[in-house]
Amino acid sequence: MDYYEARDSTFDNYLPDTNEKSQIEDFFNGCTVLVTGVTGFIGNLVVEKLLRCCPGIKKIYFFIRIKKNVPERERALEVISESIFANVKEQNPTFVDKIVVVPSDCSLPNLGLSESDRKMVLDTDIVFHIAATLRFDDHFRNSMTGIGTTYSVMKSIAENVVQEYHNQFPIGIVRPSIVISTGSEPIESWIKGLNGPTAMFLGVLMGVMRVVHIDQQKRPDLIPADKVASAIVAATWDLTHHKPTSPQMPVYNVVSYNKSPISWHGLSTFYMRTDQNHPNLASERSIWEPFGIFTKSRLIYNVLYLFLHILPGIIMDVLLQFKGHSPLLMKLYRKAYYLMDVMSIYYSRVWEFEDDNLYAIWDKMTEQDKLKFNFSLVDFDWCQYYYNYARGLKVYLLKETTDFEAMEKSYRKRRM
Repeated sequence: MDYYEARDSTFDNYLPDTNEKSQIEDFFNGCTVLVTGVTGFIGNLVVEKLLRCCPGIKKIYFFIRIKKNVPERERALEVISESIFANVKEQNPTFVDKIVVVPSDCSLPNLGLSESDRKMVLDTDIVFHIAATLRFDDHFRNSMTGIGTTYSVMKSIAENVVQEYHNQFPIGIVRPSIVISTGSEPIESWIKGLNGPTAMFLGVLMGVMRVVHIDQQKRPDLIPADKVASAIVAATWDLTHHKPTSPQMPVYNVVSYNKSPISWHGLSTFYMRTDQNHPNLASERSIWEPFGIFTKSRLIYNVLYLFLHILPGIIMDVLLQFKGHSPLLMKLYRKAYYLMDVMSIYYSRVWEFEDDNLYAIWDKMTEQDKLKFNFSLVDFDWCQYYYNYARGLKVYLLKETTDFEAMEKSYRKRRM
């Protein structure tokens, strides 16, 4: 048991009975769904959300590509073995019978599908296209751009392509901001991978990142991943309310800036509170005492990076080599510097997006749907979220336990 905060997590997934039906659940009953990007962070959550909250779905096609000589079937099994699928397995142990794995590759002509698979998926009713490359500096030839970050411009070009076909199909775009760990469902603070600011937060938690190139007064538009998954499913239902002949394709911005803004200074304040009140959250593998210096000056950042990262990194790597170990710190710091450089466009500016289309859905939803597909960030508790987020980094990325003995060990190391 987590000794610093014992919780009954079953309450988080409890939905009280109401007389109202779930319109969204009814919409998906009997449908065949196709999902790309199922092995990714958001793909995992959308699939879990569909299986748990829309059990009437007939079939789900998993579009999965072969990666590193791992067969697509094995990759599908890796997806459903994630801890977030525990509730689905408990509610419906035979849910795997609804899953059909389809070998594909979205970067190839005809999605890399065989002729037989192309014919098989023609019975699809709903498509969730979630697959994407996460390389922010991909080559122009692969990402069709060479300015800003290749990731964001590629997204923009893809949206323009989709816009051309919106008169022929009921198509919509869900556009989330900077996605971080889950808030409350299906489990708290679940995270997968080191994308976005997660690597930076983890680096500070482990005492590796000492200086960060960020203007503390800027407001990052961070969004919990479970809010994104709920918004994607709800927006799919909402598309039935839009006429294909309308001049504009529906775009749903999933952002926190309008309903629950938070500054980098606010996040650093939450970090200090978490660090002071729960020092046992520090990793067992922490290198130094966790702290971070925020500066908006590139010059100051480079100077501090030299003295707080590069020089200590060289010394530590030399010591590691003397002890017969492989050098580690400089490799980490090179990655950290690269990450801050690539992500600086998102960290150093304020982005404002309208979310009227998204919250127009909220007004149409029944109370039951608002409980099951809650994407609202009104009155969101960032302080509690950040505490859970720090715990999630420790549990799901560092694979460290939060039992009493382990936490005491990390606390003793922290004091030393």
